[in-house]
Amino acid sequence: MTLLCLVLVASSVVGTQGAPAQNSAPESEWIHIDGSKSPELIPEYMVWQQTLSGFALIKTKGIPLPPVLRNLPPAERDQIFEAALWEQQQAKDCMERQERKTEKLRKDEKPNWKAIDAIQKEIILECRQEVLDRVAVLLPKLSDQSRTSLLAWAEESKTGMWARVHKTELEFFRKPR
Repeated sequence: MTLLCLVLVASSVVGTQGAPAQNSAPESEWIHIDGSKSPELIPEYMVWQQTLSGFALIKTKGIPLPPVLRNLPPAERDQIFEAALWEQQQAKDCMERQERKTEKLRKDEKPNWKAIDAIQKEIILECRQEVLDRVAVLLPKLSDQSRTSLLAWAEESKTGMWARVHKTELEFFRKPR
């Protein structure tokens, strides 16, 4: 596979800076998910975030097209690149939403980390769902052959992904799907 996706997902995914760090937790508190061994454990939102992010990088950096894109009709390739560039901007917008909605709480003398975490998780779930919704709109626009190729590419990309997730965050990591 031309596009290698390596992903580290830890409890810091919600970015609760200043909160007690789970990163210092003993190794036994972490779950390692290796897509090459258990691709079914890689959540769908993660697959599409990484797939679209990789395609955006290809588009913006002028990287040679992988076969899955090279073999598509130009109009369909453009639709995929449009979704990829949307995902790139959406990721930035999601981070900004988290910062905006938690800024006041973070400035408190004694920040309420549970409230901050809850707000951030709510936004993260919304953002994950937005990616899945965007893909759900994109796929029917593609020809059967192109859709099948893209879905196979996304499925195959799971084998190059991995995550390290704190046990207390596993349920959240799996959401929405």
